[in-house]
Amino acid sequence: MLILPVYTNSFLKVYLTTPAMKDKFILILLLTLSISFVQAQQSYLDSSFSGNCSVSGDFNNGYGDVESALAIQKDGKIVAVGYTLYAAPAYYEVIVTRYNANGTTDKKFGTQGKISQGYGFGNDYGNDVKLQPDGKILVAGYTFQPTSNYDFFVSRYNRNGTLDSSFGHNGSVFIDNTLNYEYYPVMALQEDGKIIVTGSTGSASRIAGTFIARLNTNGTLDNSFGTNGTIVQKMGTSSNERGTAVILLPGTKIIVGGYCQDDAFNYQFCLLGYDSTGKPLMNFGINGKVLLLVTGYDLLHAMAVSADNKILAAGEMGSNFGLVKFDDQGRLDNSFGDSGVVITNVGGSHIARAVAVQPNGKITVGGGSFVLARYKPKGVLDKSFGDNGLIKSNFNFNTSMLTMGLQKDGKPVTGGWKYEGANPTDFFTARFLPALQAPISVSKAATILQQKNIPSLSAFPNPATHFVWVKGLSLKHASQITISNYAGIIFRQQFAENNTILKINIADMPAGMYYITVQDNATTRKCLFLKN
Repeated sequence: MLILPVYTNSFLKVYLTTPAMKDKFILILLLTLSISFVQAQQSYLDSSFSGNCSVSGDFNNGYGDVESALAIQKDGKIVAVGYTLYAAPAYYEVIVTRYNANGTTDKKFGTQGKISQGYGFGNDYGNDVKLQPDGKILVAGYTFQPTSNYDFFVSRYNRNGTLDSSFGHNGSVFIDNTLNYEYYPVMALQEDGKIIVTGSTGSASRIAGTFIARLNTNGTLDNSFGTNGTIVQKMGTSSNERGTAVILLPGTKIIVGGYCQDDAFNYQFCLLGYDSTGKPLMNFGINGKVLLLVTGYDLLHAMAVSADNKILAAGEMGSNFGLVKFDDQGRLDNSFGDSGVVITNVGGSHIARAVAVQPNGKITVGGGSFVLARYKPKGVLDKSFGDNGLIKSNFNFNTSMLTMGLQKDGKPVTGGWKYEGANPTDFFTARFLPALQAPISVSKAATILQQKNIPSLSAFPNPATHFVWVKGLSLKHASQITISNYAGIIFRQQFAENNTILKINIADMPAGMYYITVQDNATTRKCLFLKN
């Protein structure tokens, strides 16, 4: 007799002694999950993150802190970058901190989990972070230098938070245009390890254009790019413009995004396209430039590469979330949204600051007071996410989201700042659930049980903690085995041949209910298992 212990979220331990009892329990469990969903359908924050759904960072005893960017490591750890204010004398320094995957501070990083980095002459601001394949951390920002006012900087850190002395001068490089000011740099990392850095350049009174540079892997300027490693490019006709984002398309195409103002004082999305040497892509828009005017107040703040290798641009369109899809030649993708454009009124005035793409092509946009929207690949709101595709946070303090990343389980990790009472701003990082399961009807549960009872396919142990065995595979045909959650997010995909059983490591998967889908010889079979 097989005895299987099963734990529910009410800490009730049940022992299943027969297959019939097991089937009844799964039906009860599915219905219980349905009831739990109805009772807590507004709980979109992930309570397993730091034990409180979010984590705050006060790095200087109550003075202002702003989280500008974050990146998620392969092991799930979160690197967050921004700046903090020192009061006496008043100046800003760069802050880099790292959290474990569960939201606790990683005390092995830097000094007790943080790095405070200054460059010696005045205000220093961290603005972006990227992770190299070898785990090293690239941080970009802008710093005051006495001979040239504000310059871009890029610093590279080892995985433990120490500066990488093989990069630039003692781990840092400074990039100066002939003008006085370089602001707000963001980065993209090429496959060969070279680093694209772009932002704005100008003087104290005006922005003269978009500044782009490419660094070699050791931090030196890449003289094969542009003019001695740099490019200065006007987006529009006025001085009001800003480069805000950069992505890389297949074929070594470099796409820089931002916003600019026309002669009628309308703000519009702007894209610039370059080849691998920094020359304008003449087949991209008009001579390498795309301008898009929709509402007259269109500010592009973030970009991502879609699942089909096209351009996704997110930002503000008339105080609403704006999301636009272009092809690799800068043309609007008419299969997406309304002729390539999606405008979403999320209530109030909210600016979309970040965009990320799941492996299944779904698109998450975040911004405002920690507001999220998720879209299907064609630009339609995904109603399985939040409240009909939207999540509006209801923190009891003021917040602003500036950055976002997706964990491999699809959970959005968001960052920015919070302002509570009379206290100055703090770093603020929160994690959301990727989706909430809709209530399961009795008939739906019965259907799932029928799928589970397809002869010879089973998963054990069930529940499973570290490994799950899939039994009943075909000896005659190769099998593809996929483990996914209710939202369709794939966690494992493996192949088996000439074997009726397969062992799969699930130790790092979150707890919950999962589908195992087996495809062989044009046949699809499914079963369920519970991960502790």
